[in-house]
Amino acid sequence: MSIHKSMLVFGVILLLVTVACSLTGLFSPAPTETAAPPPEQPPADTPEPTATADQYAGIEHTMIPGEPVLVYWAYDCDTGRYTKTANQPVIGGGCDQWAINFIERPTNQDLSMYYPHLDITRFQMGKNETWIFADIQTYKPEGSTTVLNGTYALEIDFDMDSDGDLLVMVINPSTGEPGEWRTFGVQVWEDVNDDVGGDTPFFGEESNPGDGYEVMLFDQGLGDDPDLAWARLSPDDPATVEFAFKRSLVPFEVTKYLWWTWASQEVLVPGQFDYNDTFDDDEVYQIGNSCRWIFDGPPEPLPNICKYQQPTEEPGEEYCLIEYTVNLGEFPYTVGNCGPCPQDCDAYNEIPNMSCSVGCEP
Repeated sequence: MSIHKSMLVFGVILLLVTVACSLTGLFSPAPTETAAPPPEQPPADTPEPTATADQYAGIEHTMIPGEPVLVYWAYDCDTGRYTKTANQPVIGGGCDQWAINFIERPTNQDLSMYYPHLDITRFQMGKNETWIFADIQTYKPEGSTTVLNGTYALEIDFDMDSDGDLLVMVINPSTGEPGEWRTFGVQVWEDVNDDVGGDTPFFGEESNPGDGYEVMLFDQGLGDDPDLAWARLSPDDPATVEFAFKRSLVPFEVTKYLWWTWASQEVLVPGQFDYNDTFDDDEVYQIGNSCRWIFDGPPEPLPNICKYQQPTEEPGEEYCLIEYTVNLGEFPYTVGNCGPCPQDCDAYNEIPNMSCSVGCEP
C-alpha cells in the first residue's frame, strides 16, 4: 500500500472515531445527579396531583325561572345623556357623592373615557309565587352595542337601616345567550354580623371596621339550593341584565325592604363593602351604584332614596339638611344632602360627626 493510501485510510478511520464519539455524547443518558426522579417518588416540594374535574359539573337544576315579573321601577343618574362622545364624559351634578355612598363613575380616573355598560339608567323589581325578579338597564349608545362584561349586583337592606344585608351579583353576563337563564357567574352573599357600612352606615369612614359580606350562600349552583339565584341577558335588550332569586332569601317577617344596584368593571369584592369605607375617594373608578328604592312599600324620605313626588295636604314640603363631617386629620371637610326630612331628624344629631337641620332648598 502506498503512503498516500495509508494516510487516506488513517484519516477516514480518525473521522469515524471522532463522529462516533460525538454521537455517543449526544445520545448517552444524562448524569445521574440531574436525572428527573421517577413518578412514584415525587420530590418533597412537589404537591401531589389534584383532581382537575370542574367542581360545578354535574349540578342538576329542577327549577328554572320563567319570564320576569317587573312592576317596581326607578331611574338613576344618566351620564350617557350628557356625554356626547366617549372621550368627553360629563357627570351630572349631585350624582357622584362618594362620602354618602352614592357613586356615579362609569369613567376612567381622568374622565377621558366613558363606559356605557357601567352606566345604570333604570332598574326594576317584581315577584311571583316563587321568585323575586330584578333587572339593571345600562346606557345604549346610538348606533353601537353595549356588552355587559362587568359585574352587576343587587344590594338589599331588609331592616331599612341604610346598610345592606344581602348581595346578589353576576360576573360577566355577556358570556351567555340573551334569554338564557344561567347560574354561571352568579353568587349570593350575606352579612351575618351586620357590619356592612361600619359604625356610620351610608356615610364613609376613615377605615372599614368590618368584614363586609362574609358568608357566601350560593356560588354558581353550589350551596344548599342549586336553584337559588339566576341571571341572564334580556332577550329584548342586550344592555339589560336580569336576575331571579328565590323568595326564601327574604326573611319571613320582612314585608318591605330597601334595594339598589351596582355596575363595576372589576369584580366586586363582597368583603370590602361598603366601598366608601374601604377605599379613598380617588382610588376607584369604572364603577357606580344607583339611588335606593323601596320594594313592596311606598317611598319614604330615606338616605339616597330615588327622586319621587310625595303628596302633601299642605302647600310646600319640609326639607332637611343632613350633614356629615369627614375627619382627615388637619383637613376635615363636611358633605351634605338636602332632601325630604327623615322621620326623626333629631336622631341624626346624636350620631358622631352628623347633624340634621330643618329648612333648606333642594
